[in-house]
Amino acid sequence: MSVLLMSLDLEDARLHSIDGMNYPSRVEKNTEAFISFLKTKEWPCTFFTVGNIFESYPELIKLIRDQGFEIGWHSSQHEPVASITEDQFYSDLMKGRDLASKFGISMLGYRAPIFSVNQSTPWFHKTLKKAGFKYSSSILPAANPLFGWPEFGDRPVVKDDVLEIPMPLVDLKLLKVPFGGVYLRTFPSSVFKYAVSNRKNSNLPIATYIHPYDFDSQQERYTHGGINGSAFYNFLMYYNRSKMLNRIEKLARACSGSVLNYADFYRKQKD
Repeated sequence: MSVLLMSLDLEDARLHSIDGMNYPSRVEKNTEAFISFLKTKEWPCTFFTVGNIFESYPELIKLIRDQGFEIGWHSSQHEPVASITEDQFYSDLMKGRDLASKFGISMLGYRAPIFSVNQSTPWFHKTLKKAGFKYSSSILPAANPLFGWPEFGDRPVVKDDVLEIPMPLVDLKLLKVPFGGVYLRTFPSSVFKYAVSNRKNSNLPIATYIHPYDFDSQQERYTHGGINGSAFYNFLMYYNRSKMLNRIEKLARACSGSVLNYADFYRKQKD
């Protein structure tokens, strides 16, 4: 039986857009709504959190912590790992540890922005170990215009004493997509249900991820960053947001309601 690894990449999407800061922040409202959703379902979750959230929304960090959810590191400024040096990456990791410690949090896990770990970052897991991190979920094992690493494979594997949990993929023949974000909103739920059924005997986890905006159907529209101003891709950034939480529920049901956060999955693999 596959287990669903629940996570939210906690970031302020406005910061990546040209005119995003002209619009009100909805990070707190959306994250609080997601926490309420999780508590209703009694599901755990890992909140991979960008540094500026610690600095700008300290009460939100305390809420996540006090509600018993795991907090992981998602970089200081959401800068791709493949675009910085090994030393810069280590400094960023240590900044995360320092920020988290101020809230009494000791982080085990890391997720690279945009799944930006590939062959060009051979020092990645070694540096995570040096900084005291135990697991990572930072690799998209498929061809991608940005940072995919097809050769890595989609099975969790230990690299330099760090457990890497790559994004599992739905094979749509012409392309492979992860079980999360815009893909989970865009493609029919039946596609993901079928993909889960094909993995049930493999004992491989179904790792999913969403963002605070993925279920925010009330957000004012602006052009998101990282899409080169494409009207079509911006349309997808808003498509089906009202159905996202229902999609997450369906994905959990396909996994027979077995939901873990990433730290607990790491501990089970260690045992």
